[in-house]
Amino acid sequence: MAPYLVHRSRERARIRHEALTDPQIQAQVFEFLKGEGGIAGIKPGNASFLLLLTPSADLDQICAELEGAFPFFRAGARPAQAAAPANKHNGRRCRLLTLLTCGLTTVGLAATGLKHAHAVAGGIFALLATDHVWHRRKAL
Repeated sequence: MAPYLVHRSRERARIRHEALTDPQIQAQVFEFLKGEGGIAGIKPGNASFLLLLTPSADLDQICAELEGAFPFFRAGARPAQAAAPANKHNGRRCRLLTLLTCGLTTVGLAATGLKHAHAVAGGIFALLATDHVWHRRKAL
């Protein structure tokens, strides 16, 4: 498996490389991938692309053509996020645990009958849930 290919399944694949942090390079790679056969859709991410593949897609062929067009993919350098050590307490996990804790606190305060504390905790939970939907689901 190519070092920049961080996820691979039958219908999806994610490529990630530190060179994709440059908006110009990311736009060039995006345009190249749009012209490739076997790709049904492309979702840009943070220094990455999520490729939605057709059932007949040959991911190895797509990777070979990508390496031919962009030599930095062939260089063998590991992506920046893959080389970083695993951190159990990263920012996303901390935010999700805070969201869960606040939601459970809201339910617990409602069950005990503390209306004012329940309203405050509910407001905080609503703000955290809105932030989660805005940043992770891009749905607002």
